[in-house]
Amino acid sequence: AGGEVVRVKESGDSAVARWKTAAPAAVWELRLRLDGGKWVASSPWAWCVGGGDLAKANGKGAAHVKLKARQDPKAYGPSAFSFVHVTQDPKQCLNRMDVVYCHCGQFHGLGGGMFSLLKAKSLDELDGIQPGGDWMDEIVPKKGAVYALSCSKPGRRDFQVGLHVTALSDDALEFDWRLVAAGKNAPASIRTPQPLVSNDGADGAAGLCGK
Repeated sequence: AGGEVVRVKESGDSAVARWKTAAPAAVWELRLRLDGGKWVASSPWAWCVGGGDLAKANGKGAAHVKLKARQDPKAYGPSAFSFVHVTQDPKQCLNRMDVVYCHCGQFHGLGGGMFSLLKAKSLDELDGIQPGGDWMDEIVPKKGAVYALSCSKPGRRDFQVGLHVTALSDDALEFDWRLVAAGKNAPASIRTPQPLVSNDGADGAAGLCGK
């Protein structure tokens, strides 16, 4: 209520509102839907898309990740990554990975992760919540392409990251990434592991695709 609305983008029965706050100095966006002639919020929180926690998390620029193509049907090894916990170490995140690069050549979203290919040529072009086009839980990645990844699972996480594929082979996938919309359980830093503190047991690994 104390913010200044700076933009509203409408598309049919949906919209995204953007506003700025002074304390904290940040930019926010919220999805809306048309309900009975009135615009209502379509999620229980706003996303920080500039300044504030987003700027603190991203720091001076994108982070880099290298994944090795998964070969082991019983474990992810170096093939998977958790954006929530900023780690490839299953002990730091109880094996709750968000993506895995498979020996079949596909990049899989795990636990609700969905990819969308963007028209952008760099991560610097991404501004705010990415509406994307076709959202898919698995893609065949392309070198040089920029993707939005929605990390969403009810009660656990809801944020978006941008990925820029910088190197690709049958054996490995490398990408730069940064937060573009920080919502529920977005990492406090994209460079420092955010270990999961929980008494829960570790998650199992998804099945391994055939070649």
